[in-house]
This record gives sequence, C-alpha cells and structure tokens, in this order.
Amino acid sequence: MPASAAEQAVRAAFAEQAGWCRSLGSPLTALVCDLLAERPWPESEVARRLSEWPGDPRPSGDAVPLRLCGGLHAGVRSGALSALAECYPPHVLPDREQLGGAIDEAMVSPALAECLDRPPQTNEVGRANALFAGALAFADRFPVPVVLFELGASAGLNLRMDRFGYDFGGLRTGDPASSLQLKPAWRGPPPPDSRVEVIGRRGVDLNPLDPVTDGDRLMALVWADQAQRIAQLAAALEVARANSVTLDTDDAADWIEARLAEPQRADTSRLVYHSIAFQYFAPECQQRVAAAIERSGKAATPATPIGWLRFERSPDEQDPTLRLRSWPGGQDRLLATCHPHGATINWLGGARGR
Repeated sequence: MPASAAEQAVRAAFAEQAGWCRSLGSPLTALVCDLLAERPWPESEVARRLSEWPGDPRPSGDAVPLRLCGGLHAGVRSGALSALAECYPPHVLPDREQLGGAIDEAMVSPALAECLDRPPQTNEVGRANALFAGALAFADRFPVPVVLFELGASAGLNLRMDRFGYDFGGLRTGDPASSLQLKPAWRGPPPPDSRVEVIGRRGVDLNPLDPVTDGDRLMALVWADQAQRIAQLAAALEVARANSVTLDTDDAADWIEARLAEPQRADTSRLVYHSIAFQYFAPECQQRVAAAIERSGKAATPATPIGWLRFERSPDEQDPTLRLRSWPGGQDRLLATCHPHGATINWLGGARGR
C-alpha cells in the first residue's frame, strides 16, 4: 500500500535531519535517520503515530526525528534497549543491517512512543560561547550590572553563562573556577575584555525542565557520538545544580511584556536573549516579543539601557548569526557568525546588522 502523505513527510524529515547530523559531525545519528527514512517501519505504536503525524515533522517544525532519536538514546542510556546499545558508543559505527535490526527491535517497545509526545529541548550549552561574547559586547557599551532574561530557556543552563569559564581567542573570561571551561574555535579578534556583573536572571519556556530531575532527558537529547557535547552538558548540569534560577512556564510574548513593564532600577541594564528558539515561536508571538523590546528600548536611558541578543538562523543564511541591538540609540550590530552548537565563532565584533 502506498505511503500516506503524512508518512512521506515524516520520512523526508528524517532524510533532512540526516543531512544536518552528518554536516554537524554525528555520523551515527545521521545513519539512524537515514535508516528511519528508508526502511519499512515494523508494525508498532511508534510506526502508527509516525505515519499519521498531524503537524509539520521537519527539523524546523515539530522536529519529529530529534524526538525519536532522543527516545532511542534514552533507551540506550537506561539499558532498556540492549541490542541498540551494541551499536552506540563506545562501540564503533555499526553496519546498516545491524543498526537497522536494532532500530526495528526498539520501535516495537511500548515505552518508545512516549518520546514523540515532547519536543526536543537540547539546551545546548556550547551556545553560551556566543551568548557570553555578546554579553561582553553589551557590557562594554553599558558597564553597569545586568539582569538577564532568556526566552525559550529550557532548563535555564545558559542563564548561568557567567558561571562558565571561556577562552575566546586567548581572552580568558567568565569564571576560572567553573567545572565547565569552554574553548570554541575562535576566528577574528577577541571580544571586549569587559565585566559582566549579573545581578538577576530569569527565564521562560512553555515546558521548562529541571536540571535535577530532567538531567537524563537532556543528556539523551545530545547525539550519542558527540562526546564533547555530552561532557559539556554534564558539567553545565553540575553548575546548574549549585546555582538555582527562576524559570517560568508561560508564553514568551506574555512573559516578556510583563517583565519589561516592571520598574527598572537606575544604573542597571537588561539583556533579553534567545538561541535557536525564535524560529519556533508563532509569528504573532515573534511580533509581540519584538514590539515589547522596541517599546522598552524607546524608553531606555543611559541609566537604564536594554539589549536584545539573538543567536538565530535566518532562512537566507547558512550559519546562525549573533546580533545585538541596544538602546538608547537602537544600534543593531552583527557580532558573529557561529556554528549551530557554538563550537566555532567567527567574531566580526560590530558590523552594523541588517
């Protein structure tokens, strides 16, 4: 029987995700996605739901491939999927038949279908490389204590970005005693050697995660053959457990409108930021977020500045960009182009953004 339109769309989404995984250095996850795009699915609840997926399964939509890949990795980490574990690190990359058979066996597991209920929330801490460099640029212009507001914060790991240590092209900054020390491949001059003094931090997500109780879920969503990302996340979870933050469950637009309407203390700044999250907001939400920040910007003074830091990918750009708009003045700067996981930063340092 011919595949339904929904099944064809899901298979195309797996093929697209395979390309992204391969280009980002995860041959195992790419092969998993290849096989899920090409092979017949064994009769199971997972197969039924995939073939009837009601929304947009693509990586830029409901991210169905990452949901299922996260579920498979979770089963490996928990010991529930022993045959699949034989195909995952520390074992070498398996052949297609071995991995395909293990995936077929995993797909009939009743528990696996649950992974399709929740969108992926990777909370990629490597992106803190770009975000903290952007915070340095903001602090260089407005050297006053800052309150951080993160949209799409997931578990809020990057709300602790000042609690990590960094080496930015030879500039050592952040917390030198942190258990997480990040050193991206840095191109261009280093960012400003300024001081980021965080006096408040708060984030929002439709489904915020808890670093204590949801750590296993976060770990499973990292691609299994990327040891450095897994190690970074483990260290970031350690930092998070020692440094609590406030995470709210809310719509991003409702939340930022309310936060920016609150009185701002003189001689403090506000920095609103997000990383690979804005694209998932509904168009109306995007418009309201931008309007709320614009309104706050128009009211900003040298004693109460505000910044909007965006680490996002645009449809017409190959790599994500880091842009900073700041008020008073409303200056918009293109600070850097970046690897999607923050592993490489091409620092431009202030070219005027579009």
